[in-house]
Amino acid sequence: MGNIVMMETLKRQLGASSHDIDNYVMMQAAVPAQCYDTSLSNYSPFMAMETGSHTPDVYRGYPGNIATAVNGQIVNFFNTNDFALAKGTKAGVNISWEGNQETYKPDWYWNYNSDGTYCYQGDSMQRTVIDPREQMAFVARPRSQAVGALAGVAGQVSGGQLDLTAHFNFQNSSQEHSAEFNWNIQRVEPFYQTLLSTLFPPH
Repeated sequence: MGNIVMMETLKRQLGASSHDIDNYVMMQAAVPAQCYDTSLSNYSPFMAMETGSHTPDVYRGYPGNIATAVNGQIVNFFNTNDFALAKGTKAGVNISWEGNQETYKPDWYWNYNSDGTYCYQGDSMQRTVIDPREQMAFVARPRSQAVGALAGVAGQVSGGQLDLTAHFNFQNSSQEHSAEFNWNIQRVEPFYQTLLSTLFPPH
C-alpha cells in the first residue's frame, strides 16, 4: 500500500509547507481517484452499495492541494485491466480492490458501522470513530474507482498519465499488477526508461 503512505506523506508535507519531493509517479495505486480529482463522477457499483448501507464520503479531496507539495509533478501510471485493483476474480467472486470496497465496508467483523454521517465501532455504537484514516480503512466506502485503474484523472495529478496497457502491454493476470517486478529485465527495460525520465526529467 505504498501509495497510501505517499498520499499521507504529501498531505503532511503540504501542512508543513515542505518541498522534499521532486516528482511522484503513482504506480497502479490502490487509492480512490477522488482523493486527487474531486470532479470525477461517482462509480455506480459503489453508489449502489450506498443505497443499503450508508457511509460518509471522506475520501473526496482528502489529501488537499498536494500537487503544491511536490516540486515537479504527480503522474498516474494506470492499468484499467489491473487484476488487484479492478478485474481480479476467484471462483466467480470479485477479489480485487473494488470487490473488497463493496464487500468489507463497513467492516462488520470488527464491529464497525455508520449512519452515513458518523462512524462507530462496537456493539450499540460504543465508540465514535473520528480519525479519517481509521474511517477510510474500516468504514467509509469510496465513491470512485482506484486511481491506478482509471484513465483521465486530473486535479492533483498535475503531470498527466500513462496507460500501462497501451504502452507496455500490462494486462489482467495477477502477476501483471506488479509486472515491473515480475517480468524479466529485457521485457521491462522500456518501462524503466520511461519511469526514470518521468521521475528525473531531462533538463
